[in-house]
Amino acid sequence: MSRIFNFSIMLSFFGLWITSMFPGEVEIIFGFLLIFSFGILHGSNDILLIDSLSNQNAKYPFIKVLMSYLFIVGTAVIVFYFLPLLALFLFVIFSAFHFGEQHWDYRTLPLKKDIKSLFYFTYGLLVLQLLFILNPEDVIEIVDSITNYSVTKAALLVSFIINAIAFILFAALIAVKAKRYHTTLISELLYLLVFTVIFKVSTLIWGFTIYFILWHSIPS
Repeated sequence: MSRIFNFSIMLSFFGLWITSMFPGEVEIIFGFLLIFSFGILHGSNDILLIDSLSNQNAKYPFIKVLMSYLFIVGTAVIVFYFLPLLALFLFVIFSAFHFGEQHWDYRTLPLKKDIKSLFYFTYGLLVLQLLFILNPEDVIEIVDSITNYSVTKAALLVSFIINAIAFILFAALIAVKAKRYHTTLISELLYLLVFTVIFKVSTLIWGFTIYFILWHSIPS
């Protein structure tokens, strides 16, 4: 996996170079196209993974999994239409856990199942919060246009600090429980530094595009 992440680093900075040649409007359109296209591929990949783990003796397991997936997507669209603030909140929560789980699940962490799940969520949320606090104006504008709710820069910063402290405590716990993870934790801190540079230089949409495709969809 480390080789994939090293490859992702090179492509991430290549992605930043590409966007420097296009105006912001083109960058946003291109970013959404990539997110939706890779999102469909990533969702299909998730279906195949779930199907491979399902009961092989069940009748039409793939159809059942596909229908469940489409039901969840349809429900999310309905909730987003009628309760946009709740839908946006749930999107961030579930995305945070999903990102963290995909990034860390291949490692055998020295943590109990519930603590491990909380760590996944903390890490994924930290990545999203890095993106948010480095592009606060865009976040505030998008949240206001979707939900008519005004979020402040102070709220974004405070929530980031609290979660960053939680992540540091988790990292310290892992380091104490297993010395073999010291190098891994250092590598992860360097990846977070790379994310910081990418999110700072890019726009909100393009920064999320780079992370979603190169650091989440392709590795999964």
